[in-house]
Amino acid sequence: SRYTVLQAWENHAGIKVREPQEMPDDFVIAKGILLGEPEQVANIQPQAEAEFGNRFTVIRSMPFMLEIMPQGVDKGWGLAQLTQHLGLKPADVIAFGDEHNDLDMFEFAGVSVAMANGQNVVKSHADYVTASNDDDGVVKALKHFKII
Repeated sequence: SRYTVLQAWENHAGIKVREPQEMPDDFVIAKGILLGEPEQVANIQPQAEAEFGNRFTVIRSMPFMLEIMPQGVDKGWGLAQLTQHLGLKPADVIAFGDEHNDLDMFEFAGVSVAMANGQNVVKSHADYVTASNDDDGVVKALKHFKII
């Protein structure tokens, strides 16, 4: 799909199609990503949640993207690991987000900031809504909280 090409370009990754038998025996899938038209992804999500939700985290990270990951591994978990590694507390953390997959970070962080261009559900869970990504929203939020 066009979203596959876009994601490959944005992430500086190539696209290589392989048959299952071409993969090494010790190959482990870290995450599955379904890309497609938003309506198609919305229609697939309930089925994916029913099929995989008891063993994996199924999340719609963008309107055109559905991710299936090991259960408990999400942005909140990653932020918690980083916070612990740096010797910080959740109260020391500001999380910025714009999509559904950022909500786990919002639950962990002391302060959550949604971008104006973000999904409404993300804005409704934020402590503060800042300007959009294209309008220096992160800088404006850091100034608002007197970090810079």
